[in-house]
Amino acid sequence: MRLTKPDLQGILRSVAACLPPSKERGTADTLLDAYYHALGLLSVEEVTAAADEIIKADRWFPAPARFWTIARERRQHRPASLESLTLAQRSRRWQSQGDWSLDPCPVCGSVLAELPHGRMNVTHDAQRHAQAGIGYAGLP
Repeated sequence: MRLTKPDLQGILRSVAACLPPSKERGTADTLLDAYYHALGLLSVEEVTAAADEIIKADRWFPAPARFWTIARERRQHRPASLESLTLAQRSRRWQSQGDWSLDPCPVCGSVLAELPHGRMNVTHDAQRHAQAGIGYAGLP
């Protein structure tokens, strides 16, 4: 779920209740806008999990970069969902047929098409592949 300012305010207050803030940084309430600007792309779940880890391991109120570091580490170690594994298997099977498969790409739906000058090619949607975490055209 997308992070909102009220969500972040509650999370920062819970961290501030456990860890003393640095005098230079201010309180959780005065830093809300700056932290929201820095962490707005993370989900509520990622920020909450990072806050839990920070409360257990840190001695001082953290900078926003600390939340990002923990969220990034957790993303790298997150087990893949069954749906994404199935999609990855279908994608590998589709790629093994080569560019001459008449079936659409299972990730982005692209199909074999004729380009100018008579060449045939599949033009994948790079954004959809990036969101799914599955490469195309032999890319990881």
